[in-house]
Amino acid sequence: MKYKDGKVRDSGGVILKYPERDCKKCLNYPCFEGIDNLSCNFAKYGCQEYDKKSIKSEINNSSK
Repeated sequence: MKYKDGKVRDSGGVILKYPERDCKKCLNYPCFEGIDNLSCNFAKYGCQEYDKKSIKSEINNSSK
């Protein structure tokens, strides 16, 4: 949800540092056992293991 200050926040009001990111696009996914069962998307909050240079969708598009 986007607020008046222009920042995107989750339902609890926490600011999403990278709202366009998605854990499932990361090459490290699944980064730990059980991540499929969680509802949190760590990439949006600023996951330290997320590498924007090696996103699955970019690699898939470049191989075509």
